[in-house]
Amino acid sequence: VTGGYYGIKIDGGEGADKGMNNGVIIDHCIVHDVGYDGIKVTPNADDIVIVENEVYFTGREGTNAQGIDSVNTDRIRISRNNVHDTVADGIMTKGGSIGAIVDNNTVANSGTGGEGNGILVGAPGTDASCFDEAVNPAYNECIGCIVRDNTIDGTPNASISVYGSLNTRL
Repeated sequence: VTGGYYGIKIDGGEGADKGMNNGVIIDHCIVHDVGYDGIKVTPNADDIVIVENEVYFTGREGTNAQGIDSVNTDRIRISRNNVHDTVADGIMTKGGSIGAIVDNNTVANSGTGGEGNGILVGAPGTDASCFDEAVNPAYNECIGCIVRDNTIDGTPNASISVYGSLNTRL
C-alpha cells in the first residue's frame, strides 16, 4: 500500500454508524510513502488487530505522521509489526483507548521530522471529541493498556512515553 493521505484507515463511525468497522484485522501488509499516518484507526473502531505489517516513510505531506495511530480504540492489538523511518511517533494509542496491547514490535528511526517517540501511550492535546465521556469522564488517554516486549531504536525523544494514562503496564 503506497500513497494517499493515510495508507490504511479504519473508520469507527459516529451516531448510527458507530462501531461499523469492529473486528478488522490488518495482517502482512507493507505500507509506505504515505502523506500522513501509515495506519490510522479512528474512534469507535474496536477489537482491531494490526499484526505482522511493515510501515515506513510516513509524513510525505506533513509532520504529524505516525506509523500506526490508534484513537479511542478499545481492545486493539498491535503486535509483531516492523515500523521504521516515520516522521513522528512509531506507534501511538490515545484518546481514551481501553485495553490496548502493543507487543513484540520493532520500531526504528521514528521521529525523523525531529520529534517523536518509539511508542506513545496517550498524547497531550487530544481533541475532547475523540473521547467517550460516558465511559471515560476523566478523559484518560489510555486505560489498562499494556506495552511489552518491543524493540525500539533511534528515537529523538523517549523510546516509550506515557501521558495521561490510567493503569498502564510497561
